[in-house]
Amino acid sequence: MKFQIKKATMADITEIYEMMKQGKADCQNPEWYSIDDEAYVQEHVMEKQGFVLKVVSAENTLAGFLLVHYPAGPGEQYVTPEPLDYKHVAYMDSVAVDPQFRGQKLQQCLIRQAEAMLCGTPYYHLMCTVHPDNCYSLENMKKLGYQVVEEARLYGGLPRLILYKKLGEDIRETMQNHSHEDGALRRPDRKI
Repeated sequence: MKFQIKKATMADITEIYEMMKQGKADCQNPEWYSIDDEAYVQEHVMEKQGFVLKVVSAENTLAGFLLVHYPAGPGEQYVTPEPLDYKHVAYMDSVAVDPQFRGQKLQQCLIRQAEAMLCGTPYYHLMCTVHPDNCYSLENMKKLGYQVVEEARLYGGLPRLILYKKLGEDIRETMQNHSHEDGALRRPDRKI
């Protein structure tokens, strides 16, 4: 099955938000996925505090999305053992894949694309959170080189593992190796 990753547009906001809500409803445990509101999605599609990538099928159906968030200040950061300058932090904030397209490694592809887009920008401290029992997302993030650095209660007291990865020069080599594995092209509009 062929897919394409693109930046989300204003026309995608409602569909992405609906997928976000459906992703929460589909979780084995509702604590696994914390969602935001539609205005938050719009802010990021407009690239005010990050960006949103979408993956679409050959039939142009939304198969998944990734919302990347840049913290607005130090108070918006996750607690980590080593303090990080928020001006260099990007969160892999929210990701969901439509159930009919799961098992295609789309979460990993979206995150790899976001990482490629962040190369050469001020954002090289990459972070995300995963519920400790969500073995699917946790394994995906570990395969991408993210490591658990802390455990905390976030999003109104929900348990979360905080994961971290430093984006470096070696990411270009990693991206090239993965592109051979999945046949992906390394550009903002890429087919996988």
